[in-house]
Amino acid sequence: MNKIADVANTAKAEMEGLQLTDEQLKGFQTRFIDMYTATTNATRDLVTAAEAKDAQAAQQAFTALQTATAQEGPLVNEVNAYCEAQPSPAAETLSPSVSPAAPSPSP
Repeated sequence: MNKIADVANTAKAEMEGLQLTDEQLKGFQTRFIDMYTATTNATRDLVTAAEAKDAQAAQQAFTALQTATAQEGPLVNEVNAYCEAQPSPAAETLSPSVSPAAPSPSP
């Protein structure tokens, strides 16, 4: 469980390190950071509760962990939908470089 918390904490740090200019992407970034923070905290709380043999605290931490991780799928879908709707910078600068081929002469 501690490894899970460490991975979530690392993902949070990497997400915080992104320098984004698009406001919508910044919003997604904030939501990911919040999700990773909640995942890290809930996971560490779950470990602490298990070590203390505190069933009530463990259940609360488990519920918090479920809530935190349930955000990932919908958030990823939102990011993907947003990015698919945005024109690619490369596509905007591409122009046809080959003219249509002339029809082949008939034999």
